[in-house]
Amino acid sequence: MYLKCLRFAAAICLLTTFWSVVRISFSVFELLAPIVILGALAYKPQIRGPGLDAFKLVIAGLVVLTLAYVISSPSSHDPVEHVEKVARLLAAFLLVVGLSYVLANRRILTTMEIFYLLAFSSVACSLVAILQGQLGILSGIMPRTDPSADITRMTGLAEHPIEAGDVAAYGAVIAIGIGIVRRKWLVVVGMLAIDAYSMKYSASITAVLGFVTGTTLLCLYTKAYKVLVCGIVAGTFAAIVGASLANNSGRLAERLSDLAASGGNFGTVQTREIQLRKALNLIDVKTLLFGNGYSAADLPYKMVYFRGVDTSTLPPQAGSGSTSNKILLNFVNFESSPQTLDVRVTLPKSATYQAERIGAGDTWSAANSTLSLTGNPDLELKENLGPGESVQYILSSGRS
Repeated sequence: MYLKCLRFAAAICLLTTFWSVVRISFSVFELLAPIVILGALAYKPQIRGPGLDAFKLVIAGLVVLTLAYVISSPSSHDPVEHVEKVARLLAAFLLVVGLSYVLANRRILTTMEIFYLLAFSSVACSLVAILQGQLGILSGIMPRTDPSADITRMTGLAEHPIEAGDVAAYGAVIAIGIGIVRRKWLVVVGMLAIDAYSMKYSASITAVLGFVTGTTLLCLYTKAYKVLVCGIVAGTFAAIVGASLANNSGRLAERLSDLAASGGNFGTVQTREIQLRKALNLIDVKTLLFGNGYSAADLPYKMVYFRGVDTSTLPPQAGSGSTSNKILLNFVNFESSPQTLDVRVTLPKSATYQAERIGAGDTWSAANSTLSLTGNPDLELKENLGPGESVQYILSSGRS
């Protein structure tokens, strides 16, 4: 009876590895895993299962991962946050490896059962991410503990589409490993299809590179050269077909527009196509090999805001019927570091506008200034904003 309870608890715990529905500072997996490990250690089978030798490949992977984190630390803009996030991620991976080792060594679950549960955990994450993003289903699956947080997606390791892509990459590599060992590809192909679509949808460069690298090393290690060749052929064909569809029909852009209109995703998803193009431009050899750090300061996209409003297009005030003919150009920096906003705005007509600029300053005279701006009809402006600063331009009717 005790063994059956252990098997059930271990299965539930492993299924929450990549997807935890509820998070209270820690994920469900992080809360359950230590309890399951203690319960498994108390179980004494007559014959022990696989030892640490069976986990040498994954241990080597953790060592390489740790070295990559150490090498990328100096280039991080916030080393303290970088180390904190790296330590937590490594602890999570060590917890997965430690739990798997104890369960296999105590013969509570077989190694293959562990791999299947991990793969299904990734598939569950990918499937829910697809349902949320594509169909707007289950978008409120997690209880919102912070009313100010605009997050309605699943928690665990997949709060963000990019993270969902990374999780899909892990699951896809595990699934391929299962197929290589079991030689039964029907279920594996189904899992790969779901994970692959999640990776494509997330537009995560890290996920794609991780999947390709992990699969290649796995095939070379297991000498599964046929699988590697078939994968290269299938991947090349899929890339060609995908590029052709994207260029000819613009489906990716249309899908992103639909997602933005539906409000079923984070704001970051709504400009994923633009982010992907910019991210590709930021990659160099050093970044590709070692990364740029894992702190918020290392992100290439900043919390800055620009908005232009033509008040003449707004309806009259209720009651008084008052109208306005001003053009408002607003710049805001929400970051804790200085930021530069370089924008181009199209004005209603080509003309010279009298503008009032209101920016930072201890007095009104220091903050306020007047100037002339010429739009043809495009107007280019560049503002250097300090942390939390904002600037507003008020343009009066132009002189043609």
